[in-house]
Amino acid sequence: MDDIANMIDEDLLARLHSLEEDMTRVYEARMETTLWEVEIAYIRREQLVRRRRRELHDRFVQEMVRDFATSEVGLPVADLDNSAFTELDR
Repeated sequence: MDDIANMIDEDLLARLHSLEEDMTRVYEARMETTLWEVEIAYIRREQLVRRRRRELHDRFVQEMVRDFATSEVGLPVADLDNSAFTELDR
């Protein structure tokens, strides 16, 4: 299972910062940083995917709201006074 895909945004960001700090230490120790670079790339890719998904969802919602408003304009004005049906015979 992909752990990154199941993380919330805050945890993903915290992991990214942690990996960047660790990679800096590894780099300063003159060791190979490829593993950290790959993991950071995966996290950044996940962030891009999520951002794109949000943008698409927001656009979808805006289109739905616009379509609903457009369809409502063509409807007749409703008489919302239904008090005649709610009063009990006395």
